[in-house]
Amino acid sequence: MELGCSSRRLSHRYGPFWHRTSSSPTSRMRGMSRGDGRKLASRCSKPRDALVGTVTYYADAAFDGMGWPPGLAGLRTLAVVPSAQGRGYGRALCEWCVMQARLQGSGGLALHTASSMTSAYKLYESLGFERRPAHDLFASDIIGFDPALGDQQIIAYLLPLKQVESSRDR
Repeated sequence: MELGCSSRRLSHRYGPFWHRTSSSPTSRMRGMSRGDGRKLASRCSKPRDALVGTVTYYADAAFDGMGWPPGLAGLRTLAVVPSAQGRGYGRALCEWCVMQARLQGSGGLALHTASSMTSAYKLYESLGFERRPAHDLFASDIIGFDPALGDQQIIAYLLPLKQVESSRDR
């Protein structure tokens, strides 16, 4: 699939939640500071020069606007094009976020997903993420449309991270 087409599909599906972190959709990973102290990293899966998936990682989930407290890292906008789903790209992108959160010493990795995205929450649960209903939202809360037009529950997950003690710390 052509990169432009993939990017348009991802933007169309996840546009309301998209935080542009790179001017180049073909970058493997791009880190940046948003000028207000918020640090992001965007990771893409790109086998054989075709963009198949992307994720945005927040070093501090409190800055992603979804209600998480400080001390947690955040994962947002995980997306894999339909033709590449079921091949492990989404898992690899999630595992990269888990690794980043562990490296920075975060207490956990937080995320939200739409209640209708059963394959997404099955993936998160298989990686050890746990439901956090107290942090659930509705799409109308996030993107500001009239809930009378139809709304969708956005469910919260957290992967608690136990920090591994290094041999130097013993």
